[in-house]
Amino acid sequence: MMTLFITLIILSISGGNNTLGIGRISSSKHFFDVSIFSDDHSSYPQREDQKFESPSEIFEDVQKGVFQKDVGIFSKKIAPQVYIDLRSLERGYFSANQAISILQAFFDSRNIVNFKFSSISTKGKMPFATGGGILTMRGRRESFQIYVGLSQQNKHWVITQFNMY
Repeated sequence: MMTLFITLIILSISGGNNTLGIGRISSSKHFFDVSIFSDDHSSYPQREDQKFESPSEIFEDVQKGVFQKDVGIFSKKIAPQVYIDLRSLERGYFSANQAISILQAFFDSRNIVNFKFSSISTKGKMPFATGGGILTMRGRRESFQIYVGLSQQNKHWVITQFNMY
């Protein structure tokens, strides 16, 4: 559950120079500060407590998460807005929280027999990985391919595209 606190501070300083915690404010200025605090940080890859991970580390986590059907393994690496295409069942741009729910529901309804990235490119501004595997659903075996694309946001690599064919 997400709790949202919004604080709006409007200061009108009259008289001489006044000092506020952030520095000196002149008497003719108005100061507006909008602060938004949330106790749900799961979709914010710029968190200070999150280490900087290389694209290779993120792809390892995605590979492990897909094979174990556990999106939580790589959920903190999903961008605030990500493009998802799951075998034409779900397609479009989603928030990180929506993407996590969609991917987890998708994997929960399938049994992943095996999966491995076969091609990984960590060079350039948009690293990607592709690979394939086998899953079963309702007793039927199917092959599948996954493409994962990354981009850098706030100096962190994040997943901006997740396609499964």
